[in-house]
Amino acid sequence: MRHPKQPRSPVPWASCAVALLSASNAGNSDTARPDSAIAIVDVNVVPMDRNAVLPHQTVVIVNGRITFMGPAPHAPAPKGAIVVTGRGRFLMPGLIDMHVHLLRQADLASYLDAGVLTVRNMWGTDGVRRLQADVAAGRLSGPTIVSASPGLDGTPAQWPGTIEVLDSASAGDAVRRQVAAGWRYIKVYTQLTPPAYRGIVVAAHAAHIPFVGHVPLRVDVREALASGQLSIEHLTGYDRAISRSSRSGTWGWSDADTSRFPSLVAATLASRTWNCPTLAIYARLAEQQPADRAAILANRRRFVLALSRAGAGLLLGTDAGIDVVAPGTSLHDELAEFVAAGLTPYTALRAGTIDAANFLGRPDLGRVSVGAAADLLLVAANPLADVSYAGQIEGTVMHGRWLARTTRAQTPAIAGDYDTAVSLGENSCPAVTVQPALTTITQRSRDSLFTLRHGPLTYRGRLARGGKFATDTQTVQIDGGTVAVSAGGTFTSGGFTADALVRVRSGAPCSYRVHWAGTRRQPQ
Repeated sequence: MRHPKQPRSPVPWASCAVALLSASNAGNSDTARPDSAIAIVDVNVVPMDRNAVLPHQTVVIVNGRITFMGPAPHAPAPKGAIVVTGRGRFLMPGLIDMHVHLLRQADLASYLDAGVLTVRNMWGTDGVRRLQADVAAGRLSGPTIVSASPGLDGTPAQWPGTIEVLDSASAGDAVRRQVAAGWRYIKVYTQLTPPAYRGIVVAAHAAHIPFVGHVPLRVDVREALASGQLSIEHLTGYDRAISRSSRSGTWGWSDADTSRFPSLVAATLASRTWNCPTLAIYARLAEQQPADRAAILANRRRFVLALSRAGAGLLLGTDAGIDVVAPGTSLHDELAEFVAAGLTPYTALRAGTIDAANFLGRPDLGRVSVGAAADLLLVAANPLADVSYAGQIEGTVMHGRWLARTTRAQTPAIAGDYDTAVSLGENSCPAVTVQPALTTITQRSRDSLFTLRHGPLTYRGRLARGGKFATDTQTVQIDGGTVAVSAGGTFTSGGFTADALVRVRSGAPCSYRVHWAGTRRQPQ
């Protein structure tokens, strides 16, 4: 059953920090121009409105819409159309990331490279508004952006731009201002008091605007469900409800009482509230609690599987943009997490295609059918057999434009051991030292997927054309400090070069850059 609801300090540990690299896809498009007609011939279609593959289809696109889909021999291409040969490949809808934070214009390309053609931004800012306008007008290339308001929260405010709502009396005015600003959703956040939250609920219903976000720490998740909150992010609120010790956040899942799951799932289904679990980022955050990590991951996955089996609404989202997981590629990690939780590839993909589109009130997105918007991915193999194939993109149709991609044959072989020299660049941190280390790359044939091991840590990565790569951001606790690391660079035939940005996020915040130069060891 599908979900029916529609939206109404000093840093002596620098050498350890530099070990936290994992490459991700920074793929390029080599063709991008507006096309009035496109015919994708003899392709296997994954329509996503059913669990099926339609073989040997021709899909015709005119002015950004699918105008024909049928057996290949019966669909001549329109005169002057760009003709794309399917050659046994698979055509699926573009992906939708339902929880991002757009803080950097540069992230737009990362989403497109990973096949994410629509995003739901979860904290409105003036910068997001500008990006929305520029993408919509064609001045920037990027995914379609739907955005919630700035967060409505109590005090102390945790993030810049927070709209403080301290009581029920001020809630109405705060909601009306967000409606007037044109945001699609009201974002509720962690520190709201129960009276303030209830005031926002009343005001949002009166203004006919959906409210989404966190379940505040002092509000029971059952109240949030009964109030009509349209989506709950990160499974907030459920953590405290299932924890034997009433813990919150990742800790709440470490001692979960699974016998409490059924009643919460039933309440969720009855309320028709959607959940955006963001499993992959919580798997990363749980690394800071190694003794409890296995229990946290297992219990969050069990709860998501229970929601899915009951028919409750699930949305695929990453929380990318806050320097923990990478924009774009982390949605493929989220797909893998959904499957690891026990969902079928089809059900996992629905959460990032047709179900996400239905939530957004866009029945023309998230599917491949006549009349649908032509936001499509041409992938190398069947994603219903393995969701990782949704990341093997060989072409994109976005708003009626054909964007050809590099083929896997152009992906260089990079497996091997690298002696890695490091040097300190731009630096605002005191007492920083860096040290060389061995880096080991493991690659399956010449596939774009590979793993990077540096010291005791191993990560999966993705490689783009020409050997270019960009990393996930890794966040860890080291000697009592929180450090976030991201990097980008290029592999060559003899090694790699890269720049790593290290942000110290506790104590006295600071950052520094490390220049990497890896030389491949020759076989003995």
